[in-house]
Amino acid sequence: MDIVDARPRLTMFRFPIGQAYLWYDDDGLTLVDSGHAGAAPAVEKGIRAVGRDPALLRRIVLTHDLGFGDGAVVVHAPGHTDGSMGIHLPRHGGLFTGDAIAAVERRVILGVFNTDRARAKASMSRLAASAPETVCCGHGDPVTEDTAAVLRAAAKEAAAAE
Repeated sequence: MDIVDARPRLTMFRFPIGQAYLWYDDDGLTLVDSGHAGAAPAVEKGIRAVGRDPALLRRIVLTHDLGFGDGAVVVHAPGHTDGSMGIHLPRHGGLFTGDAIAAVERRVILGVFNTDRARAKASMSRLAASAPETVCCGHGDPVTEDTAAVLRAAAKEAAAAE
């Protein structure tokens, strides 16, 4: 792996195929893409080589190939934050919602602490339309029983609430 200083606070890790970028900011490190499967040891070594502590890695942002096999779909789900997203695995019936949706005491609800409640409600409805078999929320246990109906009902309830 080659290590290239792209600019202050930005380093590129160039692999034989593809690359990853390490961004340093005041609250930690962000890795944009992560290299090929099995690249973690090289990335860790690269982070150390530029004088950074891998323990400060706060975010990994993938721009493609989510590693779940074919068919993974990123769903823009703004509302909690402008950049919130979900990951839908239609082939496997899975939906990862981040903080857009929460499962609290066996009840599915709109995520809390939203920057834009109207957009959060619309995002919840859009995520519910995927009719998943399993929902994994940013907070709470996975929903695995009657999931599509539970999620649709929760989205309808959230949409009707003030």
